[in-house]
Order: sequence, then C-alpha cells, then structure tokens
Amino acid sequence: MREVPNRPRTARPDVRYRYEIGERVYQGTRLVPPPVELAIPWPQADYFIKQFPVGGTIPVSYSPADPQDAVLLPGLSSGHLWGLGAMVAWVLAPLVLVGWYWVRRLRRRKSESSHQS
Repeated sequence: MREVPNRPRTARPDVRYRYEIGERVYQGTRLVPPPVELAIPWPQADYFIKQFPVGGTIPVSYSPADPQDAVLLPGLSSGHLWGLGAMVAWVLAPLVLVGWYWVRRLRRRKSESSHQS
C-alpha cells in the first residue's frame, strides 16, 4: 500500500500479478481500467488487500486483442462514468439549445400572427 498524495488517509494498493495465456506468461499491476487509479480509505485498505493473497490464484481480465492489457477488477470505473456523462452533455447541450431556439421562434410567430388578426 502506498499513500495517495493530496488525499489524506487514503492508500493505493501496490499489487503485482502474473498470469498465463496459453504458453505465454504476462505480468500486470493495474487493478481497475484506466484512467482511474484506485484510492481506498485506510480503514478498508487491509480488508481490500486480503482479496489478493500473495501466491494465491485470482481471476485476471484481459483484452483478447492485447493480452498485456489486463486488470483484476473489470467493469465501469468512475472515470468511465464521468466520460460517459461528459459525452451525453456534449450531445444534449446543442440539442437543448436548438430546441429552445425553435420553441422561441414558434412562440414569436404565433404571437405576431395573433397581433395581426
């Protein structure tokens, strides 16, 4: 475990693992998919690290296209969720602005046509 700079009372697990695919042996250190690095509050750190006993057998998730790309805890990380949220906002913001523009334009036309009558 290493202390996380600028995050008091948190630790970053220092885990190294070896895994075999076919006849090849690989080594890894990542616990979660990038871009996130795992930081755990000190009280939970001991419990967390016991999931990965030295010399134990644990499942490793890797990319079939690049077996060196491996993690122990696959799935969506908070970094992925932030990225997804940013993409959704990037797409929705222009749609909301265009919708707002058209609603204003239609209301203005309706208002002008009712004043002319």
